[in-house]
Amino acid sequence: MNYIEIAAYLGAAAWLPPAFQLFRNITTKPHVLLFPETIAYAGIGYTTYGPIVNLNLSLLSKHKDCLIRNIKLILRHQSGTLNELDWRGGITETAFHTTNLRGLKENTFEKEYKPIAHYLEKNKLLERAIRFRDKGFEQRKRGLTATAKKALQTKISQFIDSESGLSDTQINELVKLEQVQELIEFYKNYSFWQEGAYMLSFTIESEESTNFQKESFDFTVDSSSIKLLNNNKPHCETDVINEIRYATQKEPDCTNPSWNWCDLRLTTSNQSSQDS
Repeated sequence: MNYIEIAAYLGAAAWLPPAFQLFRNITTKPHVLLFPETIAYAGIGYTTYGPIVNLNLSLLSKHKDCLIRNIKLILRHQSGTLNELDWRGGITETAFHTTNLRGLKENTFEKEYKPIAHYLEKNKLLERAIRFRDKGFEQRKRGLTATAKKALQTKISQFIDSESGLSDTQINELVKLEQVQELIEFYKNYSFWQEGAYMLSFTIESEESTNFQKESFDFTVDSSSIKLLNNNKPHCETDVINEIRYATQKEPDCTNPSWNWCDLRLTTSNQSSQDS
């Protein structure tokens, strides 16, 4: 073997490390972990946005960066009933906060993210507050709202214009429209919350194939929590009336609903698995 051949082999060998690294980057999957706080609570509620679950979660991607397009929350009631929610309610990050002399948090400043996609850098822990909402509720609400708006526009066009907007009598006529009442009844009757134990699990949608460490958690809804959430149902009608007033009166006299929420302690379930 002459010097030229040796130099050629050495030159070819120099490409092996970057080629190996490129191959490794292509074939390596991100390993995504998702878990709540050590002492964690789920905030559950029901409003005119439907059933809601608020969770403070930590996200971590190992081995590789990962672009997440959606996080879904699967709720399984002890009766076997399944409900699927996703992060469409929004994502919040606590940017910073101040503390008082007793060490308690004050003046918390938050940053809001649209639930479109979330980028996870390798080995960088992200802490986010995520509001999970029901996709099925959103789809049905969209259709009923469009129908109600069309009926409202038709009825409003029959009223005589006034600088101050519609009178209370006219507002009552609008609320009694069949399409508006159908929307209100939908709000009042959709809630799926029931007494008993729920198991929570998560799935993710990512831009590429991902190993996802699936963990399951539990919380229990008792009778007092159900009663508290059911007290929100009359607020749904108030919320609809307020929307009509804001749209048709110059100085609407509205009382904003005070929605009830339940904070339920999360416990780790015995079930865990890994998606790939």
